[in-house]
Amino acid sequence: LDPLISRLHECVSGVLLTPHTDTDYPDDGLWPDSRLLLQYGVFNLGFLGLRDGVVARQLLDWLQMKLRTRCVNDPTHGYFLDQKFFDLSIALFDGLEIERRPGYNVGWWNFHSRVLSRAANGSWLCNGEPLVFFHFSWYRPDRPEVFTPHLTRYQPADRSDLQLIYAYYRDRLLQSGYE
Repeated sequence: LDPLISRLHECVSGVLLTPHTDTDYPDDGLWPDSRLLLQYGVFNLGFLGLRDGVVARQLLDWLQMKLRTRCVNDPTHGYFLDQKFFDLSIALFDGLEIERRPGYNVGWWNFHSRVLSRAANGSWLCNGEPLVFFHFSWYRPDRPEVFTPHLTRYQPADRSDLQLIYAYYRDRLLQSGYE
């Protein structure tokens, strides 16, 4: 995480976000598509980089006020937990930065633009760059044939690169006593 921490220290606002994707989805009727971003937010709050400072504190105060009564899962009315509020934050707070490198925030929402591989030393790569963090959202080790239940864009059988990391994760969970 050293490059990410360095980036956060260089960030004027002390706030670093990662988008769900940096590449638009094809208009082919498969899920996920652009509706994902419109319903659930441009940014994925599985990661939020914060460094103490004026803007970061203002953002947290604002967010605390908003989420006190509106941290709900109601996409039809414009709410999805904390994520939709960050669509506003980029306009309301100066200097927020976006980390778009492909190895950050990899998850089912951006598999359409990410390809995983292994380096000679065994480390994971994403689009040829180091894989820093990966979200296994919705994954269940008892159903390894499904990445996440609502995907139609890709399935494990279609992506051998993803099969490898999910198998690795599943093995680690089971070795740790996951039931």
